[in-house]
Amino acid sequence: DLGKDLHKIYQNHEKTPSMSVDQFISSELDSVDFKPDIVGISILFSSAHHTSMKIAQASKQKWPESKFICGGNHSTNYFTHLLKNENVDYVLRGEGELSFSQFISNMQEEKEYLEVPGVIDEKMLAKNQTEVGPIIMDLDEIPIPAFDLLDLEAYKSNGASTMQSRGCVFKCTFCASHTVNGRDMRYKSNGRIINEMNLLIRDFGFKKLYIEDDLFATDKKQFIPLSQEISKQNYPVKIRLPQGLSVSMMNEEMIDGM
Repeated sequence: DLGKDLHKIYQNHEKTPSMSVDQFISSELDSVDFKPDIVGISILFSSAHHTSMKIAQASKQKWPESKFICGGNHSTNYFTHLLKNENVDYVLRGEGELSFSQFISNMQEEKEYLEVPGVIDEKMLAKNQTEVGPIIMDLDEIPIPAFDLLDLEAYKSNGASTMQSRGCVFKCTFCASHTVNGRDMRYKSNGRIINEMNLLIRDFGFKKLYIEDDLFATDKKQFIPLSQEISKQNYPVKIRLPQGLSVSMMNEEMIDGM
């Protein structure tokens, strides 16, 4: 868990011996005791491009027969450049749940050519077949993440992140989120949201919850009952909205509900 180990170094930086990025990546790869068939690298922000390519290079040297695929917002928009890198075999454009699942299935079935909507390689790039993959309209269809597979104790000091919706109707010039999640709003049901919050707060003991929606609380009819249910739960948690709120989407009733 690279993220967990990096967080530990950040928390204990005064007691941790100094090391370069390359040394850290090497130590993480040395701790892996199996050979992966697929190595996936999620690149959400362009600021992570350089480090992600270092990870790809070191991983490819260790596992030259593995297939390397990049996904995320940066990969969706910078795919032509990523595919020029000798350590990147595929790029997944758009949301990953459907396309990546099919990509894995095709790999398992050893299909000669992995034609998956949203997944492109150099051959498809040459043919200009670079469409973004399909999106999931009903977010409740996406299973709750298998949090139990992670060492959650390492993350509790910082908090848990979740998303209750996808999409954003606005056209801010600085934001590329719509290239992945689209502009139409899609929501998890209130029941699904409460189930996730119960899992993270009641079962796993998180005291901070970050709601990472690009445009939070846009459906007034859904939000008011949700805010009332969250209030009833009386969660011992601080809820934060890193992406903020849009005043144009709010009214006094919604603000009071918060």
